[in-house]
Amino acid sequence: MPSIQDTTYPRIKSTLTEKELDEIYTPQRKEIAWAASKSKGSLQQLALLVLMKSVQKLGIFKSVNEIPEVIVQHIAKKAFLPMPEKEVWENYSNSRTAKRHVRFVRDYLQIQPFSQKSQKVMMDTMSKLAYSKDDPADLVNAAIEELIRQRFELPVFNTLKDASNNVRKKSYRAIYDKIYDSLDDKRKENMDQLFQVIEGSTYTPWNELKEDAKRATLTQLRNLVARRDWLTNLHIDTDLLQGIPHIKIKQMAAEAQTLNAYRMTEMEPKKRYALAISLVSSQLSKVLDDIGEMLIKRMMSIHKKGRQHLKDYKESNQKRTDSLVSTLHDMLLAYQSEGNSEERIQAIQTALRNEEEQILQDCESHLAFSGNNYYSFLWQFYKSHRATLYKIFRAITFHSTTQDKTLEEAISFLLTNQYSKKEWIQVVHTENKGESKNPCLRFVLGS
Repeated sequence: MPSIQDTTYPRIKSTLTEKELDEIYTPQRKEIAWAASKSKGSLQQLALLVLMKSVQKLGIFKSVNEIPEVIVQHIAKKAFLPMPEKEVWENYSNSRTAKRHVRFVRDYLQIQPFSQKSQKVMMDTMSKLAYSKDDPADLVNAAIEELIRQRFELPVFNTLKDASNNVRKKSYRAIYDKIYDSLDDKRKENMDQLFQVIEGSTYTPWNELKEDAKRATLTQLRNLVARRDWLTNLHIDTDLLQGIPHIKIKQMAAEAQTLNAYRMTEMEPKKRYALAISLVSSQLSKVLDDIGEMLIKRMMSIHKKGRQHLKDYKESNQKRTDSLVSTLHDMLLAYQSEGNSEERIQAIQTALRNEEEQILQDCESHLAFSGNNYYSFLWQFYKSHRATLYKIFRAITFHSTTQDKTLEEAISFLLTNQYSKKEWIQVVHTENKGESKNPCLRFVLGS
């Protein structure tokens, strides 16, 4: 149920600044002249101006007694009219003059009273939006905008609120009927099984259907893949929701999520089946999102571990790196020493200490992990995820949302090239050296 604060229904603020009073409630010269021409006496002129300025703001007539005194004082000051005594001001609201003034204001502002015609405008506007909008406040706001556009007075807020709730209920009733009419006995039977306790189990499938994803661990990733298969094997035809706005499906699924199996069975069938299909559809979408999010988290964790392993590796081999730098330093000094070419070469050989093969091997090992090349360390963390990754790619059909088919090609490549550890490491090295533009490796390695 929408509250008045949730909508654009015009209302007078509890506190008004001088700027707001000037901008909203200051009568123009022509309005002051008009009020003077339509009434005699300062009381009637002030009351007429207060009625007019309040209707301009609110779109609905209020008794002058309901208008805050600060507004009345502001209008009186700007129109150079005296403030009336309180008793006289209160008596005005019940007089025939007040009713006559309402007609004057309607004619001046060219607005029509709320009637059957305007009620039809209100209901038609809400009905057009009810299928695509779910929040009653949105329906109320749309009706307010249309009534003002067609220059109708606004009804009291409860009229708009009740109308929006009735229209919203009718829109859901139409959805329930549409889905129910598309169901055959087999589909109904499949959904009825959701609310029956399976032999050997404590809970109904409905209870399992409402469960959410847990922490981003490898075990939970496997469980999500299994859950996706389980949801698919329920054989609930979610295609029946085609053409129904997502916001309606989302709302029906949210309502279903709050209900247990018993309360679902007590519900009238049309609504029960609509809510059940919506929840299955929502959970299928959610499990795909959860698989994607969890897979990303796991791959990020693998890369983090790989980077840390490279850091640890470099720290543990710092002594070797220092030795290589020292050898390079001695070789440069030997190269710059005095003497002919043969003497310099002899000095360089002395610096190498007849360990050319070992130094070359150490250099190649260092270069293999130069910069931020941590990819070779990934296999030990990735291999436990490999089987699950293939399960995901076999179970889920991926489609690119753009003309870029890199992801689809990468997945196809993975499914047709199930690398062994040795092959995987070799491809990693090839990719890292820039000798391959394999989209699969860019996807799996994040490179």
